[in-house]
Amino acid sequence: LSSMHALLEQHKNELARGKKRGYVYDQQIAGANIMLCENLLLPAKVTQKDFDDLLMSYRKTWATIGSKARKMGEIEQLEIIIDTLSASTNKNVVRLCKMILGVKEALEKMVDNTGR
Repeated sequence: LSSMHALLEQHKNELARGKKRGYVYDQQIAGANIMLCENLLLPAKVTQKDFDDLLMSYRKTWATIGSKARKMGEIEQLEIIIDTLSASTNKNVVRLCKMILGVKEALEKMVDNTGR
């Protein structure tokens, strides 16, 4: 677990230093995906603010880049995570699953409203 967290920190630092910046969608969405992974690694420590920040990160990225197909791909990934987590009875995982569901639903509305 600590090695995964260290790897995520390394990638986050690379993004912050601009080593992975660019106009390619995958590079731009990496920050949001790193945030999601961090939340998945430590479900007991996740707060609503963490998920508000995650949703904002997706929204900021999507406001500038990403086709509807790319955005739907992100939503499908969230669906897979939700389906996987929904088998758990652990209260922290159940809470995490609900938060991810909230992010997914908000992103679906954003895609529906923008049409792109």
